[in-house]
Amino acid sequence: MKLYIVVREDLSPGAQTAQSLHAFREFVEYHPEIEKEWYKTSNTVVVLGCENEHALAHLRLGAVERGIKFSIFREPDMDDSMTAITFQPGPKTSEYLVNLRLAGKS
Repeated sequence: MKLYIVVREDLSPGAQTAQSLHAFREFVEYHPEIEKEWYKTSNTVVVLGCENEHALAHLRLGAVERGIKFSIFREPDMDDSMTAITFQPGPKTSEYLVNLRLAGKS
C-alpha cells in the first residue's frame, strides 16, 4: 500500500520537496490511524506532480466524491495557496491517481 503525495509542478524543485513534507505532516496530524497502519505494513511513498493549484483543487474534489481521505497543505508564505495534498493509501487511491506522473518528471 502506497501513500500518495501530489505536489504542484509550477513550484521550484526545492519548494516541491518542502511542500510535500508539509502535506505529509498534515496527513499524520489528521489521519494518525491510517498513517500508523501504512507505516507498519508498507512505508512506501509516491510523490506525483500536477500542473498547478487549480489541478490540485480538482483532485481534492474527486477525492471527496470517491470517499478517499486526504490532507491539504496551504503555504502561508504563498498567499495561503494550496501546494500539495497527501492521499490515503489503497487501491481506490491508486486507481484515481493512475494518470499522474512522478513529480520532477517532464
